[in-house]
Amino acid sequence: MGLERFAGKVVWVTGASSGIGRALARAFDQAGARLILSGRDEAALEAVRQGCRAPGDVHLSAFDLSLTDTIPLQVEAVLARWGHVDYMVHNAGVALRGRMVETPLDLDQRVMATNYFGPLALTKALLPSMLARGSGHFVVVSSLSGKYGVPQLSAYAASKHALHG
Repeated sequence: MGLERFAGKVVWVTGASSGIGRALARAFDQAGARLILSGRDEAALEAVRQGCRAPGDVHLSAFDLSLTDTIPLQVEAVLARWGHVDYMVHNAGVALRGRMVETPLDLDQRVMATNYFGPLALTKALLPSMLARGSGHFVVVSSLSGKYGVPQLSAYAASKHALHG
């Protein structure tokens, strides 16, 4: 399928300030989508917005995905602005490298909060509007690490495995 299917669609990309998320934002922008870009670094999100065709039409929603209590307010703000979301692209993620036995539990929990519980909370907050509308899609960017464990990436692999589930 061609990218023209995204023309005029509202696409929300988390982790849009760098890496895969930034590349996805650019691709959706070139395809004519109306964008909502999320990430923790508002300045980096602004740089991505400035690279878009019509920066004034790109909505930034800067927040920390691991702070799940704030997510319903983010969804409310997005829906107040756009009315709906056609594609929710769960891309945000953090990695943690180190031996599991040497990694403090709070760091493992932070990885799980960002990579699994954040997307879960965002889905739970956004899904009712999609069900009411009768349309909408969730796209989940994961990792082969979630399918095949990788040494020194236990928390990351576990969080991505949870997304596969």
